[in-house]
Amino acid sequence: MTDIAWALVALGSNLGHGGLAPTGIVAAAMEEVARLGGSARRSRLWRSPAWPPGGPDYVNATMVLETDLLPEDLLAAL
Repeated sequence: MTDIAWALVALGSNLGHGGLAPTGIVAAAMEEVARLGGSARRSRLWRSPAWPPGGPDYVNATMVLETDLLPEDLLAAL
């Protein structure tokens, strides 16, 4: 049996895909990540400028996920 651990996950997007804007992509990713564990807490979405300047702004979020997955397995699932 694997111990329960808390994992911090950072998400971000600055390009749309499949008809979704970056906010939709990050929101959908948060739903998928939440399925990988027990309890999940989500930050609000926030924007940050692209670097180097000139590209579209990023939409970012973070999550804290309670999981029994080993770090390697969680990384593979992400």
